[in-house]
Amino acid sequence: MHTAVRAGMTPVGVLWGFRDAAELRGMGADGTQIVVNGVTVNSPSLGAADVGKIPMNNIERIEIVTMDHFTQVEDWCTIFAPDLVTKITPVELENAVRDLALLEYRDVLGQIESLFQGYVMLTNGGSLIIQETAALTAIDVNRGSDKRSRLAVNINAAKEIARQMRLRNIQLLI
Repeated sequence: MHTAVRAGMTPVGVLWGFRDAAELRGMGADGTQIVVNGVTVNSPSLGAADVGKIPMNNIERIEIVTMDHFTQVEDWCTIFAPDLVTKITPVELENAVRDLALLEYRDVLGQIESLFQGYVMLTNGGSLIIQETAALTAIDVNRGSDKRSRLAVNINAAKEIARQMRLRNIQLLI
């Protein structure tokens, strides 16, 4: 069962004027930390995000699944972020009003769930086994059915290990 997270944009008064903030509702008391390109943009305990910290030039597109939300986002972007108006893209889904419909459509939830697995399948039949302990993270490269040279397998594995380190926030000894 998924908890619905709703977002709303409001101007927040600060010492030098107004700044925009995203209010996230439905996260529960423990909250959720939002990180965009390595920058924390919210306070997990309060559920509010400072949109001013989000690097707007890195946004490729904003996908919206209902016309009501499309109009709201377009109006907000027209006032506060005119460069983003051209990046708003409507996406037609059959069950657009269902919670997390766009995340399910893009298989984001499946990708997030795969981060909880202790293994990663490589493209040519190999695999990585990732075991985290208190002292270090052990990563085992298995060749599996990959018929390429050991060097090619290890280069492929190294690229995926770097990706997994970023996704899983793996640090310290590996």
